Amino acid sequence: MKFLHLSSVFPPAYGYGGVPAAACGLAAALGRLGHENLVLTTDADGSKRLPVICDQIIDHDDFKLVYARRLGCNPYFFSPSLARHIRSLAPGFDIALVRGNWGYINYIARRILTEIKVPYVLFPEGIFDPWAIRHKHIRKWFYWQIVEKYNYRQAAGIIALTKSEYAQVKSYAPGALVEVIPNGIDLACFYPAPGITEICKRFPPLADKPFFLFLSRLHIKKGLDIFLPAFARFISSFDQTADTPVLVIAGAGEAGYEAELREQVASLGIRKHVVFTGMVSGLDKLALLHHCQFLVLPSRSEGLPVAVLEAMACGKPVIITPPSNLPEVEKAGAGLVAELTPAALSQALLTLWAKRDRNLMGEKALNLIQNKFTWDAAAQQTMAFCKQILHSRGQ
Repeated sequence: MKFLHLSSVFPPAYGYGGVPAAACGLAAALGRLGHENLVLTTDADGSKRLPVICDQIIDHDDFKLVYARRLGCNPYFFSPSLARHIRSLAPGFDIALVRGNWGYINYIARRILTEIKVPYVLFPEGIFDPWAIRHKHIRKWFYWQIVEKYNYRQAAGIIALTKSEYAQVKSYAPGALVEVIPNGIDLACFYPAPGITEICKRFPPLADKPFFLFLSRLHIKKGLDIFLPAFARFISSFDQTADTPVLVIAGAGEAGYEAELREQVASLGIRKHVVFTGMVSGLDKLALLHHCQFLVLPSRSEGLPVAVLEAMACGKPVIITPPSNLPEVEKAGAGLVAELTPAALSQALLTLWAKRDRNLMGEKALNLIQNKFTWDAAAQQTMAFCKQILHSRGQ
């Protein structure tokens, strides 16, 4: 089968959260299954451009890739050259997998692909979550009525990441063909684990200190403003010693919001217990994941958080909130699900920190990834769903 992948963003644009990693992971896994894959994306990297060759086909390990030049630094990902690539290259493909909610990619995919009769599948990736809908509600309502609603109506299929998202999609696109296929993890990317010396070398303030890890974009939906008071409560229960845990905040966001978080840390009196690293990748990221005590993601809204899957792939338990849509975590004994309040999160920290079987919980976390959340499994399910779509259309 020939898969065309359209994505607003792609690695190494990791500042956009889990979307780039998910787009790359699925394309690579489908390539390993022997399918032909071409990724069309943009050179977007926030207010900058990725240092990549644009508008040429690049050979990746398991797929081919084209970075189209984004016009200026527009947040809509408008790219005339991307439209040209879709029009010239898409006719050679069986089906398109499209990631571009609230932006140009979904719109131009619908306009061109329906014209040339290439079916496309959309990935909501959390946009129908109630909190996400309320955030910038008026703007989203108008855009839904004018553009996005028609993108979803004309999609041949929709891939929801969780059962919860399935229900959300059906409420907005009741006639859509929807399949639940979770994101995955490529375990080979997380091993061998870096030694503890990498922490000392790369993050000197963490040398010989136990630490909790927050790994995500710095954005209001990630709930750090609620978690920081919870962490302050947790710290207040300690005699201040060298063994007092540190909170590592690994991620980047808008400068103004990061400044607000730093001010909150100072006002709570926990500055010496919090380390901001900025965005991390490569060995820096692996070192933090493998040597944290556990990961915390106190989100207000998620599709399926990649950072949580990555931590569990490294054998670490997690603390998450219900909007992470991962009830499997608690069922598998791989972590705790806590309500998004300072009291509940503080209690979760105390509970997990006190557990003597955290290593066993970490093993259960890794088992959960191996059994349910791999890219190879996601690719098999995606292939089957796309075959179903093509068969129903007589293709």
